Amino acid sequence: MKGYFDIHCHLLPGIDDGARNIDEMMKMAKIAYKEGIRHMITTPHYHPHRGEADADLVRSVFGKAKSLIQSEFPDLEIYEGNEIYFRQDASNMLKNGELLTLAGSDYALVEFSTAVEKSTVANAVSQFQMAGYLPVIAHVERYEELVGDYAFIQELAEAGVYFQVNAGSITGDMGGARKRFIKKMIKGECLHFIGTDAHSSLHRAPLMAKCASYIEKKFDADTAEMLLYYNPTMIIKNKVI
Repeated sequence: MKGYFDIHCHLLPGIDDGARNIDEMMKMAKIAYKEGIRHMITTPHYHPHRGEADADLVRSVFGKAKSLIQSEFPDLEIYEGNEIYFRQDASNMLKNGELLTLAGSDYALVEFSTAVEKSTVANAVSQFQMAGYLPVIAHVERYEELVGDYAFIQELAEAGVYFQVNAGSITGDMGGARKRFIKKMIKGECLHFIGTDAHSSLHRAPLMAKCASYIEKKFDADTAEMLLYYNPTMIIKNKVI
């Protein structure tokens, strides 16, 4: 495997509740590099309470951030993106260039309230798909109704919806029930991507090595490569998995 992908992180400094400043960003990049991560899609929040980092703001910060990171870690690739808190006009905002997809692809990272109802999720992904986007549901393990209805997860996956979970949740940070749910997703081939969802160098750091080791041990090296390398390269290439 040519280095792990992290498709969900809050690395860009000062624009949401992630890295506070450039120093913190560089500390996070150093941790990510030591963990074996070589590709990071930066996904600052577009969220009413966690920062509304629109495309213009992200781009204004991204260029300098990428230059600084690659001056120290030349083979650590970073890409633009957003974590989009669902709202009814979100797909239109993408169409209008106000928000960013993942690495300029058709894949869009979407999050919801933890108490979201299944009908809202179904409506949201339908809107994104009708607008020509490939919806990726961020940290699916956080949503009570989705965790409680695995058949619904399968239904969405079969309909072309993609799922991301956080690396720490795979190894048990959210408890045994969520860990078992994710294991079921992997076995059922309903899990597509992993992200650190890192917000700092201390609390919620960009840690991936433990997760990768766990997947290799509980499943196999091919599964780890699929989730941490192959599937994410489909985002960069803008190809459908």
